[in-house]
This record gives sequence, structure tokens and C-alpha cells, in this order.
Amino acid sequence: MPRFTLDAAYTYTHFRDSDINNRENPAGTYHRLEGEYSGHIHSLGLQANYRF
Repeated sequence: MPRFTLDAAYTYTHFRDSDINNRENPAGTYHRLEGEYSGHIHSLGLQANYRF
């Protein structure tokens, strides 16, 4: 059994183009978020293990 191991993981997440129309009323003030958004995320994870 190896004493040292290295693991890696990769994830790609793509968000579809979306419209947003949001109104909020925190503390009696009016905020509005309106528009379009899209995006993506690249996630990389590394893990090193040593058994002793």
C-alpha cells in the first residue's frame, strides 16, 4: 500500500443565460435588480494524503 497519495478533481459548471427582475424592500428602501446574466465556474480540488 502506498504511503503517499495525491487526488485531483475538476468540475465545470455552466449557467444558462437568464433574465432577472427582482425588487427588495430591506429597511423600508426599494432596491431593484434588473437585467441578464450568464456565467461559468471552473473548480479544481487537490488532496494529498500521507499514511504513517
